[in-house]
Amino acid sequence: MNQPNYMSLSSMLDQMKNNEDINKVNQILEIEKLPKEEKHKLFKDQLRKAGVTATWKWEDAERVLYNEPIWKSIKTFQEKRSLFNDFVRQCKLKEREDIKLRKEKLKVKFRQMLEEDSSLNSNSKFSEALTKYCYDDRWRAIDEREREEIFQDYIDILYKKEEDEWRQTREKQKKQFERSLEDKHIKVNMKWKEICQLYSNDPLFISMEKIDQIETFSNYITRLENIEKQRKEEEDKYLAYQNREKFRDLLQYYLDQNKITIKTKWN
Repeated sequence: MNQPNYMSLSSMLDQMKNNEDINKVNQILEIEKLPKEEKHKLFKDQLRKAGVTATWKWEDAERVLYNEPIWKSIKTFQEKRSLFNDFVRQCKLKEREDIKLRKEKLKVKFRQMLEEDSSLNSNSKFSEALTKYCYDDRWRAIDEREREEIFQDYIDILYKKEEDEWRQTREKQKKQFERSLEDKHIKVNMKWKEICQLYSNDPLFISMEKIDQIETFSNYITRLENIEKQRKEEEDKYLAYQNREKFRDLLQYYLDQNKITIKTKWN
């Protein structure tokens, strides 16, 4: 009767190790068939899987990846080291970009915090903001220098916005005041003192800047003067035309009466 063959634990481990070594050899052979670019990509992928970061040293990567097939398939030390250095540079670049992106997101949240506060205006001070927002996480997430810089940039935007709105308001007031002058049929010989008396209780006039009141009135009078001047020039042209026609008729009359001939002198 045949007795079953029992394999010792050490023999089983040796066989497993041999099988594992064979698999690794096969993997190395397969990798070596790949183009150089593909092998480099696999090498960097393995670095990524191993958790290699920008702070890793060459010795750390060598210790962790030494038994990997892709490590064995890259033959020279210089090639491995070059790929490792390139990967670390990429990691550092990505980390810097990630930090920059995080900072930008924090700045956006900080700006949103300012925009949510309707009480802010162009006269608001950073010291007031410090007291108001110091417990807000969005305030605390930004360092002090950047806080003040972003705050001041926002205040500058508010100032420009307020200036634009005030300029638009002034332009609107001037147009309304000009229409009022037209509606009241203000004459060209009206004096500024008389205008001030006439509009002394007018809400629009009172709310206007003094310089806008005077400028609007002055432009209005100038426009009337130009209209009057143009009317007078047209009248003068028409009168001159009429005089020429009358003189022509008179000459024709004298010609018909033989009072003037071709030999008649002007003087």
